[in-house]
Amino acid sequence: MRSTSAIIPLLFAGAYAWPSDKFVRQPEGEISSSAATSSVLPTATLEAESVTSDESLFAASVTGASATGASASASTATGAAQPSGTTSAGGPEPSAGGGSSETYDKGYGDKVETLREDLREKWYRPHTSKDGIDKPADPKSVYTCVGPEAKDYPGIDEWVSWETMWEINEPIIKEHNGGDTHNEKIKKAIEEVSEMSFVDARLILAVIMQESGGKVDVECTGPEKKDCGLMQIKGGVEGKPENIKQMILDGVFGVSQANWAPKGTPGFLTHLNGDKEGLGWLIDVAPKSFWDGNPFAAGHSYNAGRLSDEKLTHDDGAKSVWYPNDMASRLTGWDGGKPGCEKSITDPKCVALGLDARGSC
Repeated sequence: MRSTSAIIPLLFAGAYAWPSDKFVRQPEGEISSSAATSSVLPTATLEAESVTSDESLFAASVTGASATGASASASTATGAAQPSGTTSAGGPEPSAGGGSSETYDKGYGDKVETLREDLREKWYRPHTSKDGIDKPADPKSVYTCVGPEAKDYPGIDEWVSWETMWEINEPIIKEHNGGDTHNEKIKKAIEEVSEMSFVDARLILAVIMQESGGKVDVECTGPEKKDCGLMQIKGGVEGKPENIKQMILDGVFGVSQANWAPKGTPGFLTHLNGDKEGLGWLIDVAPKSFWDGNPFAAGHSYNAGRLSDEKLTHDDGAKSVWYPNDMASRLTGWDGGKPGCEKSITDPKCVALGLDARGSC
């Protein structure tokens, strides 16, 4: 994952088409870096030495969440590995109200995931929920100096609502794209992927703003120029308007072995679920309990490609020192603006956490 700096000083840290009735993986060629106006900072790469799997692609039926937060179920995989490059075309897209069934090529690992049921009450609300704290008077100046342990970060009842968070970030996304042409598509895609996965829409948006600032044609980054899309996931689709939804699907569900050989790339959902089998190569510390099912630990490991200390502000490369706090701040109303950033490197509480390692805004 990567970090960019663009237009308003923000701290942000390949191919499904978007037809009307299904998701279809397009043939993949070499992913190129698209042009972008933002400057790119170095990124750490995932070190997946020990992950192995005999499977490539699996299909499963994922039932979307209803507006009331009804449970979703993932069917078991068919068990038959599909040839590299083949796809599982899905059913109709979920409606805004949820409840639709969709077949999705999950890709990473050997099973289709949704957020574990024991985590949903703690970390998921339907995007239709109005629950949330009040919008801050000045979103540019908000910053949350909490941590460093996973338990110190704000719970879901301390976040702004989905609509409030979107309202705060929509102008930034508009500016990064030179207009609001893509805004509604991005919002709709986040809401639909949230329904499919039970990953809260606010978490998805927080990662998007960290990784790309919502810039649709964001360039691929990383040493191999393969960290792509709105969520800058290795092997993901490149940033193009027609790939908006797939960029988010890649970032949440992960990238398949067929599209990032030989192991695939775990999405944010795998990190959040605390999948020990899927993340064993990445998690270097014990006990599992401190990072298992915590979105801020998931943000750290998603960004850095590893998690080696119980302190989430530990430097694991990339922008991992401040990534969890940036996420927390966005969830509580920060728009990524410079005043909040400056607070992260001058406020004594943030300095004590080591966030001043950011250096400058």
